[in-house]
Amino acid sequence: MMIRNLIIFSFLIILASCSNVEQPLPETPVKHFGKAYKIKARKKADFESLDILKPRELVCNSEWIATIDDGSRSGCVCLISKDFKRCIRGLQVGQGPKDLSNAARLCVLNDTICVMDFNFRRMMSLKVSDDSIYVTNTSLVDAIGGWGRTALTCGRYLMPTLADSLFIKLTDDKGNTLSSIGYPDDKVLSEYSYTARNSIYMNTCVAVSPDERHFAYGVMYAETYGFGSIVATDISSTKTYVYSSPMIGHVIEDGKFLIPAKTSRVNVISVTGNNDIAIFAYSGEGYKAMASSDNLLVYKWDGAPKFRLIPDTPVMIIAVDNSRDVLMCIAYTPEAQYVEYDLKAVKDL
Repeated sequence: MMIRNLIIFSFLIILASCSNVEQPLPETPVKHFGKAYKIKARKKADFESLDILKPRELVCNSEWIATIDDGSRSGCVCLISKDFKRCIRGLQVGQGPKDLSNAARLCVLNDTICVMDFNFRRMMSLKVSDDSIYVTNTSLVDAIGGWGRTALTCGRYLMPTLADSLFIKLTDDKGNTLSSIGYPDDKVLSEYSYTARNSIYMNTCVAVSPDERHFAYGVMYAETYGFGSIVATDISSTKTYVYSSPMIGHVIEDGKFLIPAKTSRVNVISVTGNNDIAIFAYSGEGYKAMASSDNLLVYKWDGAPKFRLIPDTPVMIIAVDNSRDVLMCIAYTPEAQYVEYDLKAVKDL
């Protein structure tokens, strides 16, 4: 009897130890999710009805939805009423003190819509008065990140960086690094120099939770997802998934730059979230400029996968309006379209 009990006890120990072994990740993030739900848009509107031809940004404050129209000759920053019936334009692409570069991006700080322009190293706060957009404040910014979507938290910048061994850094508005995290452990990219890896990782989308306690990122040309925490001026990584390494097509300039193979999949094209969840727009399409997503991957901010959402319209850019609890999207069908999904229903899934 004693020998029999020892055998059973030993078997239970082995079984318990096996259950603690981390299972290998699937080859694509989509396969990481056991549950998928189709969602139907609560609202659709054509950008062209407001003479907006090529929207590429999407943020909002309590009053306005904002985008940048790359097809405009009469003001590229567009502030749109939330009923989508009114549009106010302002600012131009140019070299003037209040002009924008082609790399300008939008953000919201203290409910004020701002333009971050890293080419001109400045951030401009915007105000609407008498159906016109005015720049109320311009601050010089020395923080320079990659081409991914830089996130703003407490007036600081969380961004993919182009500096040596640092992957994502938190900086003040003068560009001083406050804290940072290193590169993900990717078996293919780890064989290349930091400079070469930057050419892949610079296309990283970053999002910060509205309570500014968490962040998440996804790499466009590497199926890598990461999650982290923000405490005061410190950021730390809490979970990383490397589903598959990028396919390298060319190595140029003595190994300084990597170009993804044309057979590569486009991974994350946009990231957003509310205080409960982080949402990644996953493409999975072949290497091309205008990738879209019909798989919205939903994780908890600690990195635990919850489910994926299948929108009735493939989308390109996503953002959350927390005041209305909706997911705002830009889609091209092929004309530019504004699409909204209700996040209240998602909470119960």
